[in-house]
Amino acid sequence: MEKILSLGLTGKKLLVQGFLFVLLGLILMVTGTWLPVTVIRLVLFLAWIATVLDLVLRIFKKSQSTDTLGVALVKLLVMGYLLGSNLATDVPIYILALVIGIYQIFHASINLVTYVLYRKNKNSTSFSFLTRWSRTSFSWWD
Repeated sequence: MEKILSLGLTGKKLLVQGFLFVLLGLILMVTGTWLPVTVIRLVLFLAWIATVLDLVLRIFKKSQSTDTLGVALVKLLVMGYLLGSNLATDVPIYILALVIGIYQIFHASINLVTYVLYRKNKNSTSFSFLTRWSRTSFSWWD
């Protein structure tokens, strides 16, 4: 396995990346689903505008696009449908919730394996490991 320094990552870069991820997480916590839905709708709208401009430019001059006219019209219809429906905004949010749920299940199973190993080794802190984890991971005021 390569060392972190050989990957071009320094402590400052890692700190900045971590800070940006924490900031992004806080922004998502405050805005809820409003921000991701708005960004998805904005990207879809911009893609629809690009398709419309491609079709308009086909009329006035020879287009530089590699798409045929039929493909451009289908893209315009699909983008228009996705802009009008909630399908394009709901599916990524549901997938994100599913990924977070799977992560929590894996995390809980890791804690269960650790508890079983503590119990097998007759460690007296096996149950306190589980309660200490639940107290520290959910209490942000400590």
